Amino acid sequence: MKLTNRSSRGLWSLLLCPLSLSLATIAIAQNAEPTQTTLAAPVLSIAADTPAPVEPVWQLAAPKTPGVEFRGLASFDYAGVNAQTALIVGSGNAALAAVTAVSFLINAAVINHARESQKNSVQLEADKILLPYESILTDYRSSDLYAQAWTQTRNIVPKTMSGKALQVSASPVFSMTQDQKAIVLDTIVEVRNPELATPAYTATIRVVGSPQEDGDLTAYWTAQHGQALRSASASLLAEALAIALKFADQNPIPSHASPAKTLRFMQGGIERVERAEVLLQGCSRTVFRTLRGALMAVPTLHPDSACATPPTMTAVSASYD
Repeated sequence: MKLTNRSSRGLWSLLLCPLSLSLATIAIAQNAEPTQTTLAAPVLSIAADTPAPVEPVWQLAAPKTPGVEFRGLASFDYAGVNAQTALIVGSGNAALAAVTAVSFLINAAVINHARESQKNSVQLEADKILLPYESILTDYRSSDLYAQAWTQTRNIVPKTMSGKALQVSASPVFSMTQDQKAIVLDTIVEVRNPELATPAYTATIRVVGSPQEDGDLTAYWTAQHGQALRSASASLLAEALAIALKFADQNPIPSHASPAKTLRFMQGGIERVERAEVLLQGCSRTVFRTLRGALMAVPTLHPDSACATPPTMTAVSASYD
């Protein structure tokens, strides 16, 4: 089975129609892989097999760290501290109100520390799912991730911002579900206009990969030194970049673009529920805005009957008839 980020004709047409296609070339820089995190937003340099563009195109800022960050997907639903058990009780005497106030401050610090400690324990336990992939993830370079994502998005330029040499940056963190059926990306994407001191658009985006079928999933993800894992990760990052470029044209996204409703989607083999506004919906993918303002792209749980055999997306920049 080949892992790709599946998408419907309708969704990716919606994503890409408002975006003008531009022939993209970014000059190759020798030894582009960063060795320090203090570099001032270098530009990832990838050669395109096309002539030099007439107008400047958007640039993908190089990664800030050499490695790709992966975690086990953790659930913090029950990670918390019973405030009553951690409460430091002060005197009930009104004359000692100051002492009581201090005790509450200490109590809050104790609770926060206990919560963080418990979250760390939960995350460490969740990270054990990555043990079979340790050698693959150690060798996985962020420059390879960005290069693969860039090849899927390099021709996409926001229509209303074309010609401004935009720079787009991301901070991807990947998580594998505990059943190993899917990979999830969390990232903040910034679209910067060189004419502005602050980002023209910033989005917090979560992209949930389509779940894989049952079987030996460890063998599937590790085959050919993690080819499926690398391909899936790059496709998720490419999808996040495409979404950010799409909605950068609509910044800010209109409030209540559609009525909020309860959405169900698969996160690995687990059905999740989110109250949100649907922004784009296609046969295989749905993009929505949560009540917290974040954007999410998830597998469409119950596609329309017309989506019996949705096409497979081989590149984010591909459009379907």
